[in-house]
Amino acid sequence: MEKIIKILIVFALLIFIISRFIRNRDRKFREFVFSHRIPDLPDADEPEGFSSIISHEGIASITDPAAGIVYNYTVDGMLTIYREGSIKALQRFTVPSDAYYLSIDPIKEEIHLHHEGEIYVYKRSSDI
Repeated sequence: MEKIIKILIVFALLIFIISRFIRNRDRKFREFVFSHRIPDLPDADEPEGFSSIISHEGIASITDPAAGIVYNYTVDGMLTIYREGSIKALQRFTVPSDAYYLSIDPIKEEIHLHHEGEIYVYKRSSDI
């Protein structure tokens, strides 16, 4: 009887490890990195996606419901990316402070941050 219990415990642990590996493999997050900077022209097209004017308090929050990701910008120049419903940050990086507009392009997988007449473009790390 003792051997059967040990075998069942090992089997349960093995199943647990395999299921965690499969779940984490599908949810792999690719980080964003700075790509380039372009002039912010008044007649320039905005990316198709989600956008937010940064409030007078210097805070913006955009949720991409399809990907389940939340993008938070703060006035001190910090952009933090979370999974929806989680408090653990997937990525946190510094960006220009005092920006006035934040937009997310889920098709191109880009983040656009408008600051002092320029647009800072951040792309997924494997795209550069």
